[in-house]
Amino acid sequence: MRQIGMSQELLRFRICIACLGIFMLLGGAGAAWASEIRYQTQIEGVRDAGLLNLLSQSSQLKALEGSPPATATGLRRRAQDDLGRLNAVLRSEGYYDGEVGFRLVSGDSGTTVYLDVETGQRFDLRSFSISYDGVPPRRAPHAIADLGAVRGQPATGRLVLSLQAQVLDTLHNNGYPFAEISSRDARAILETHGLDVDLNVALGPMVTFGSTNISGLTRIDQSFVLERITWQAGEPFSRQKLRDTHTGLEGTGLFGSVAVNAADTANAAGQLDVNIEAAERAPRTVGVGLRFGTSEGAGARAYWEHRNILGRGENLRFEAQAAEIHQELSAQLRQPGFLRPNQQLITGLSVFNTVAESYDETGITGSIGLERQLDEDWLVHGRVEVRASLVDEGDVRRDTRLLQFPTGASYNSSNDVFDPDAGARLSLVITPSIGSSETDLLFTSTEIRGSFYEGIGPGDRIILAMRFRAGSILGEGTRDLPASDRFYSGGGGSVRGIGYQLAGPLDGVNDPIGGRSVFEVGAEARLRVGQRFGIVPFIEGGSAFSNDIPDFSEDLRWGAGIGVRYYTPVGPVRLDVAIPLDRREGIDDVVQIYLSLGQAF
Repeated sequence: MRQIGMSQELLRFRICIACLGIFMLLGGAGAAWASEIRYQTQIEGVRDAGLLNLLSQSSQLKALEGSPPATATGLRRRAQDDLGRLNAVLRSEGYYDGEVGFRLVSGDSGTTVYLDVETGQRFDLRSFSISYDGVPPRRAPHAIADLGAVRGQPATGRLVLSLQAQVLDTLHNNGYPFAEISSRDARAILETHGLDVDLNVALGPMVTFGSTNISGLTRIDQSFVLERITWQAGEPFSRQKLRDTHTGLEGTGLFGSVAVNAADTANAAGQLDVNIEAAERAPRTVGVGLRFGTSEGAGARAYWEHRNILGRGENLRFEAQAAEIHQELSAQLRQPGFLRPNQQLITGLSVFNTVAESYDETGITGSIGLERQLDEDWLVHGRVEVRASLVDEGDVRRDTRLLQFPTGASYNSSNDVFDPDAGARLSLVITPSIGSSETDLLFTSTEIRGSFYEGIGPGDRIILAMRFRAGSILGEGTRDLPASDRFYSGGGGSVRGIGYQLAGPLDGVNDPIGGRSVFEVGAEARLRVGQRFGIVPFIEGGSAFSNDIPDFSEDLRWGAGIGVRYYTPVGPVRLDVAIPLDRREGIDDVVQIYLSLGQAF
C-alpha cells in the first residue's frame, strides 16, 4: 500500500512540473506576441510616381509589414537592410548621387518607419563607346548613334543594358555567335551629372551556317521543313534566323514542340551545324461551339479539321453552322508555302441559307485566293469569289449572280484569340463587285474594323477594351444592292441591347432595310474577380445609314449593360445582359441576353 501511495505522489509531482512548463511556454509566447513592434512604412522625398513605385516594390519593410519583428533592434536591422536595396534602385534609374536614410517615429497608432530619399539630379548618358579585340564586321556598332540612341537620355540601368544587348545582337546575327562583353567600365561624373560607358567586346571566331539535321518527323515531309528554313549553308551565322525558323515552324500548327539549336562549337571548316527536333501533333481535330442571343436565337457550330492531309501541311476543314437565322455547310483547303514560304493558297466552297427579318437568301459560294504573312503582326490577302443565290426581300425575289474581289490587310498584335488583354487588331477590306440582280450591278464596298486592349489599375486587373467599325458602299443605291451585301447594325457582335439589324433604316413594318454605310463604337471594362470570374460593364452605339457616307446628323442607337465571365482553359464563357438606352416602343425589346464562348471582341 505504501508503494502505491509513493507512485501517486510522484505522478502528482510530474503533472505539476508539466503544467508549469506549459504555463511558462504560453506565457513566453504571449510575451513575444505582446512585444511585437508593429509598424508602417512611409517613403518620403520622391515626387516621380514611377520611381516611387519601384522603391515601394523593392522595400522589404513594406513587404514584411504583416510580419513585424519582435524588438526595436530587429526593426532597425530591417530598415538598415532596406537602404542598400533602395540605393540600388536609385542608381538603376540614373540617380547616382542619391541617398536613402531612415528614422523611426513612435506614436499612439504605432511606429512609422520613414525612408527619407534624396534623389539628387538624374544623370544623363554622355557617351557610350565600343571597342573590339579584333576586326569587327562592317555592321558592328562603335558609338551610341549606331544603336539608334542619342546622348542626353536618362542614364538608367535599363538603357545601358539595352544598348549592350543591341551590340551583342548585332554581332550574333552577323557571323559572330560567340561574341561577349569582356569588360564594361561605367563612370558617373558628379560635376556634370553624366555617365560615360566603355564596352570592350571579345568577338570570338567568325562562323557560317553548316549542315541542317532534322529529326522527329513521321507524317510530315522533310522538304516541308527545309522550305521554311530562313538561312542557306555557307552564309554568315545569325541567331535571329534560328528564332525566325522556330517561329515559322511553330506557327504551322503541325508540331507539339519544335527545337532549333546550333551546335556548341564550330567545325574545322568554321561552320555551325543546326539541329531541328520536332514532335508532330495529332493532325485531326474535332470541335463544337454553342451560342445564344435573345434576338438571334440559339446557334451551334461543329467542324472537322485535318492539318496535314497531303503531308506538306495542307489544312482541310469541314464546318457546319446551324442557327435560327443562318445555316451553312462549308469546306476549305489551305495550301501553305504556295510559290513562297510565307504565302498560302486558299480555296473554299459553301452552301448557305439565311432567314432574317430583312431578307431571306439561299445560295452557294466558291472562292480561291492568296494570303501572305508579311511579319509577325501584318497579313495581306486577296481572293476571287463567285456567289449565286436567290434573295427574297418582302414580295420581291431576286436571282443574284456576283463576281467579287475581296482584298485587304490586317494587323494583329493582341496576345490572345479569345481573351486579349494587350495589343490591337485592325483590318481593312475593299471588295469590288460586278454582277446582276434584276439589273446589272457594279459597286465597291469598303469596311474597316479595329479593337484595342489596355490594362489599367494595380496589376492591370482591369482591361479596357474598345472597338470601332466603319464602312461605305459606292456605286449603287440601297434598293439596287442585294440585301445581303448592304450594311446592318445591331445585335451581338455589333450593338448589344439593340435587336438584330435594327440599328438603321426600317421599313413601314419596322423590318430593317440596311444601308450603304455603317458606323459603330463600343467600350467595356473587364474586371477580373478572383481566378475564375469577371465582371464587364459595357456600352456600344452604332447605326447603318442610307447614304454612302455615315450621316452623323442622325442619332446612333445606343445599348449598355453588364456581363459575367467564367474563365476556362479554352477561353471565357460570356453572359451579357444589355438594354437599349433610348428604347423605341414596338421595335426594341426591354432587355437582350447573349451567351457564348470568348469575349465580345
